[in-house]
Amino acid sequence: VVVIGRRCRNITATQVFDYVAGYPVAWFGFDRAIFLSRIVLALGYAASLTYFFKSFNLSVLEGAAVLIVFHLAGEQLMGGEWLFRAPESKTIAYVFVFLAFGLASHGRWLAAIVACAAAAWFHFLVGGFWGLVIVAVHYLTVRERIPPLKGLAAFLLLLSPLFYIIAREQSSTAGPGPGGLTVNQIYSGFRVVHHVAPFSLTPP
Repeated sequence: VVVIGRRCRNITATQVFDYVAGYPVAWFGFDRAIFLSRIVLALGYAASLTYFFKSFNLSVLEGAAVLIVFHLAGEQLMGGEWLFRAPESKTIAYVFVFLAFGLASHGRWLAAIVACAAAAWFHFLVGGFWGLVIVAVHYLTVRERIPPLKGLAAFLLLLSPLFYIIAREQSSTAGPGPGGLTVNQIYSGFRVVHHVAPFSLTPP
């Protein structure tokens, strides 16, 4: 991990998404990049959700009904978050998460863990949380300790370089911006306050 970290001193925790988002903008311009990225994201969701729904033997109509109800309910899990509106790090991560759900439903636990690790490299909280959930479900399904522990070890190993990168970033101090506010104060206090207090506001 230390060797990888030294070689990747300039990599940030969002590096993978920065490449995915940055190169299309550089090649095609912002508007066209957004247009093309939405198409690619829709195809990714179509593939991963199809695999997930087929693991429950849902028909096309039943799968469409699930998506329609989810959309009408606000496309939210908690905190005003949404899944399908635009390409960003979390929406790409959920493509891999739905793939992981399908793999887990088929009993392919290690492949599901790898998919969640890929999701975490796009969005650490999304992939990290659902990866741990899949490890827990694996244990509750097989009622054995060794296979889930192997899956957890593989998950942590795949994310170990990311742990190093995030720890290095969080240990560095960000200087105050204009007005004497730090980046963390601006982000959590003004821009996306619902991330730190998801139940504090009355829903619109």
